[in-house]
Amino acid sequence: MSDENRSGDKKNLKVSACVITLNEEENIERALKSLSFVDEIVLVDSGSSDKTVELAKKYTDRIYHRDWSGFTDQRNFAIDKCENDWVIPLDADEEITPECRDKIISILKEGTDKTWFKIRRKEHFNSVHMTHGIDIPSEQNRLFRKSKGRYAGNVHEYPRMEGEQGYIDEPINHFSYKRFGEMIDRTKSYAKLAAEEKFRNGERRKYFYKYGSGAAQFFKSYITHFGFLDGLYGLYRSIGNGLEFYYRQDILYKLWKKDEK
Repeated sequence: MSDENRSGDKKNLKVSACVITLNEEENIERALKSLSFVDEIVLVDSGSSDKTVELAKKYTDRIYHRDWSGFTDQRNFAIDKCENDWVIPLDADEEITPECRDKIISILKEGTDKTWFKIRRKEHFNSVHMTHGIDIPSEQNRLFRKSKGRYAGNVHEYPRMEGEQGYIDEPINHFSYKRFGEMIDRTKSYAKLAAEEKFRNGERRKYFYKYGSGAAQFFKSYITHFGFLDGLYGLYRSIGNGLEFYYRQDILYKLWKKDEK
C-alpha cells in the first residue's frame, strides 16, 4: 500500500491508539511511527524523567500526565480518553508491522461483526527474534471496540469483552528486553505485583515450593518448549521465566509470615 493510499485511509479510518509510558525514550518513537495510520494517538505518561514526552510530542498533542495507579487502571484511563470506538492499545515497546497495519485498515474499511481481535506477537530479545520458549508466539488483544469492554487484572492485564473475537495473524513486534539486567529488574517487579494479588486472593504456598516451581518453569521453557534453540537469549529468557516464579512464591510466603505476626 502506497503512502498516498495510507494517508487517504487515515482521513476516513476512525480508530484511536493509546499508549501508556514511563521512561520509554528508547522505544517510544518506534511505537508511535508504526501508528501513523490511525485517526488519533492518546499517550498517558506517569512521570517520565527522560525524553519520552518530548519525543512523543512529535507524533501527538493528546498527551496526559497521570500518576501511576496500576497497569489496568492506566490502560483504561487512556482508553476513556480516546474519541473513537475502535481502539488500538499498544505498549511502548511494541511496533505494528506494515502487514498488520494493512490488515487492520482492511478490516475496518470493509466492516466486521467482530468486536475484538487478538493479534499474533513476535517476541524479541535485544532485537533478536525469539522463536521458542513459553508463550512464543504470544497473542495479545490489540484492537477492539471500547463500548464492548475494558481491561481487568493486575500484572498482565486482560480484556473483558462482549461480542465475538477475531484473529489477526499478521504480527506486531514486541521488543521486550535489551539487557539481561533489565529483564531481571522487570521480572522482580512483575513477581511482586503478582504475589500481592495472590495474597489478596488468599492463596498460600509452602516455603520450599518456590524452588520447585522456579526450576520447573525454567525446565519447561528451556527444554520442553525448546528455548535452547534460541541460543544465549533463549537461555536468558528461560532463566527469567524461572526466576519470576521463584520471586513470586518467595514474596507471597513473606507476605503471609508478616501477616501472621
